[in-house]
Parts: sequence; C-alpha cells; structure tokens
Amino acid sequence: MDHIHKAKAEQNRTKVLSDQMEARRAANKAARARRAERVAEKRSAILAVEVSSLLRLSSSYSHIVT
Repeated sequence: MDHIHKAKAEQNRTKVLSDQMEARRAANKAARARRAERVAEKRSAILAVEVSSLLRLSSSYSHIVT
C-alpha cells in the first residue's frame, strides 16, 4: 500500500514541477517579447532622430550647392 502512495506523490511532484516549468517558460517568453518591443521602439526613435538631423543638415547646406 505504501508504494502506491509514494508513486502517487512522485507523480504529483512531477506534475507540479512540470506546471512550474511551463509557467516559467511562458513568463520568460513574454519578457523576451516585451524586451524586443522596447528595443524596436528605441531603434525606431534613434533612426527618426538621425533622419531628422540629416534632413536638417542637408537643408542647411542646400543653398551652397545651388
């Protein structure tokens, strides 16, 4: 009888650990997605600043070229 209880306890521990690992994977996946979104926003902001500064720079030198 004791071996049945041990087997069920082991099965329950395995299930609990499996559920915890799955929850951890889901949380890490969500964190990676949030981080990727933040990085993309930063890159687009930096690109926008660079483009605007290049446009400003090119417009300030346009009178020299013409």
